[in-house]
Amino acid sequence: MPRVLGGLFNPLSLYYCHDRDGLLRAVIHEVHNTFGQHHCYVLPVAAEEADGAVTQACDKAFYVSPFISMDQHYRFRLTLPGERFSFAMQLHTTDKPFFFAAMHGRREPLSDASLARMLLRQPALGWQVLGAIHWQALRLWLKGAPRHPRPSAARPKISAEGRRAS
Repeated sequence: MPRVLGGLFNPLSLYYCHDRDGLLRAVIHEVHNTFGQHHCYVLPVAAEEADGAVTQACDKAFYVSPFISMDQHYRFRLTLPGERFSFAMQLHTTDKPFFFAAMHGRREPLSDASLARMLLRQPALGWQVLGAIHWQALRLWLKGAPRHPRPSAARPKISAEGRRAS
């Protein structure tokens, strides 16, 4: 996300890693939490599906929320950026899905006019995202959702032991 009116919070950035022949080999999922920390999951790409989507999976290695324990497993499904883009994430406990998030978008030309339209539509985008995350956290806290402490040991900022989703 771009910095807008001084505000910036990017929960997720995706980096597509291609080899010299243009074949997609890995996707880096850079995750930020609201505590000012970040982590990169470097996940290999085994193959693209018939519709051009990529499916990946890995164990959770980064503390994002006090309401989500560390013993979770991610499953991702994403498309390569084109005229349209989609990304879906499922977080699983050992026995069932726990959390789902998705985003979809379409390509727009980068011009002064398109930037002005986006600024008028969402004038405080970074602040809105951060505010929405804290609002949901407050709602969970008020409902008495169980909380999980942040791990005390320093963890690496990169995980590269991803595996193909099953």
